[in-house]
Order: sequence, then C-alpha cells, then structure tokens
Amino acid sequence: MAEIKKITSLKEISFSDLKKEDLVLFDLDDTVFIQEQKIMRNVNSAKRKNFIEELRKDYGNEKVSYVFDNTKYILVENKIKDIKTNATILGLTVRRTGKATLDQKLTVEDDTIRILNYLGVKLFDEKYDCFFKNMNPTKCKKYVYDSLLLSFKKEDDAMVKKGIIFTNNLKKGFVLKNFLEKKKLFPSSIIFIDDKYDNLLSVKTEIENEKLFKNISLHLYHYTKASLLDNTVNDDILSIQKKNIIDEKGFPSDSEVQFSQDAKILDSAINNLR
Repeated sequence: MAEIKKITSLKEISFSDLKKEDLVLFDLDDTVFIQEQKIMRNVNSAKRKNFIEELRKDYGNEKVSYVFDNTKYILVENKIKDIKTNATILGLTVRRTGKATLDQKLTVEDDTIRILNYLGVKLFDEKYDCFFKNMNPTKCKKYVYDSLLLSFKKEDDAMVKKGIIFTNNLKKGFVLKNFLEKKKLFPSSIIFIDDKYDNLLSVKTEIENEKLFKNISLHLYHYTKASLLDNTVNDDILSIQKKNIIDEKGFPSDSEVQFSQDAKILDSAINNLR
C-alpha cells in the first residue's frame, strides 16, 4: 500500500532516476502555478467568494468574468521548468471544461493552456489527448469533486488536452482510472504530486482497488509549498485592485499596486525636499 509523503519542494523528488515506463502526474493549481493576486488564491477562498459576490451584485456577471480573464499567475516553484526525466509527464487537474459564463473569452481548458505557455511550462506529453463522452458532473454525480460549484453556462466533458487531464470537477482517481483503461496505459510506476490530500487519496484508492493496475507502483506526494508563501490579503491593495476592475483598467497584482504606491510616496518625499 502506497504512503502519502509530505514535501515542500520538488527537489525532494528524483525525476532524473525515472524511466520511460513511468508516469508523472502534476496537479496544476497551487502545485505548478498560483494566482499572483492574493485575493484569488485558494487559501483565501472565503474572502475571494465575498469579493466576487460583491462585484456580481453591484456590477453584474461581466465584471466577474473580467476578474477571471485578467487574473495573473506565477510559478509556485521555478524548479518545475528545469525538470529532466525520461518518464511521461501529464497534468491532472479538477479544473472544469467549457465556459462559466458565455461572455468569457476562452474556455477554462484553453485559458489553462495559455497560462502554462505564458509561464514557459512545456512538460506535458500531448500524444494522449482525448475526450470522455458524458463524463461531467451532471452525468457522473457519484464522482463529483465539489458539489457546491455552480453549473457552467457552457459545460463540456472531461478531456485530455495538450497533455493535461481535465477531470471537469470529477474526482481525480475516477477520471485517471478511466484514462488509463481508455488508453491501455499501464506504467511501471505513477508519481503523483498534488497540494490537496484528498486528491492523492482518491488516486490511491482507485488505483490500488483495480486489479488491472496491481503491478503499478504508486508514489504520492503531498506538496505544500504554496501554503508556505505569503498569502496575506492587504485590504488597501485590494481596494485599489477593485477600483481598477470597476473602471476596467486591468487587475494589477499585489506587487504592481505596492510598487505604484511606493513610487508615489517616494515622489512626494522628493517634492517635499525641493
């Protein structure tokens, strides 16, 4: 039975020792990348929900779409771009597919791919791309990951696109099991890295309980680097971010707002010395 090991850095995994028969799976949110605007980070989900709902109430769904369309991302750990391995690498995310609202510019899956390209992450093997017909929260209620999420206005099915398995808000173990069976893929070992323990447990349960996968060696890593970052929301910065959103002047990151405010203070100090 596989153990779930807690790690705080990708350097704790020996990717260079892996073979071509091995499969590496990376979660995306809070594992590969994280929102640059701290209000949008998952660790601040309660405050983020209030922020979004206030915008929705006062300015409508278009402003909410504007927020998500203008959210910026950074890498959780730069090490990920330097990984060298002979193993196959895929992404595995519970991100949904389709569009939350019809006025969004991109589907979630295409926006995710845009983020990865912007960040220079080119790890994922595209030869396994495929679609899973009728694999969505409406058809697979038993395997829904988060039942509190609102339905998308335009919902697609689970899919593998550009080497990323989008489970479409279905449990990761369930979709991974179906993916391996669909592709007749039986790796010697699976290395799965995720910031959420329940995702690791989901994969562990499905793989270990399926006879087809009895020869697969599981290596599960609970990666907590994102939780160690400075995730504190500054209300003064948030107020400036909100004004920019309302005026549709972008959604500046916390560091961009702080830099702008520091520059104003410096200019004022210099003017006072003249």
